[in-house]
Amino acid sequence: MGRMSEGELESFLTTNGSCTLACLEPDGAPYIVPVSYIYTNECFYIRGRARATWAQYLQQDQRISLCVSDEDGRRVLVKGNAELIEGPALLRESQTGVLWEEKAAREGWGDWWLKLADEPFWYFRVSPIKITTAGYWAKRYKHYDW
Repeated sequence: MGRMSEGELESFLTTNGSCTLACLEPDGAPYIVPVSYIYTNECFYIRGRARATWAQYLQQDQRISLCVSDEDGRRVLVKGNAELIEGPALLRESQTGVLWEEKAAREGWGDWWLKLADEPFWYFRVSPIKITTAGYWAKRYKHYDW
């Protein structure tokens, strides 16, 4: 399994719903956390609860990495910048909340979604600088073909 085509990449990113986010703590140490995301218009949208530590870190340093993977070993690595677009804002009053409402309906979140309506979130848009795709074993890591 090699690199993904543009169509495979689009399909992969729009059907997977979580990823690992890496950002930097104020002292420069890495901070890594799983987050939910939405991919649309070649950007990633992520949200963090009002008290999320990583959301505070992104406001100090916008550099971010994301790793989206699946059970088959396919993965997409993203290097980019996170722009704060809103927050903290209540989910039901948010301008980007409609994206999350659509995701909830698509993925069958049910009543859980309604519980979040009165919770404040930070909303970020991640503009990719570099996207790398790979299968389970990229060819360059193999010592022989199998």
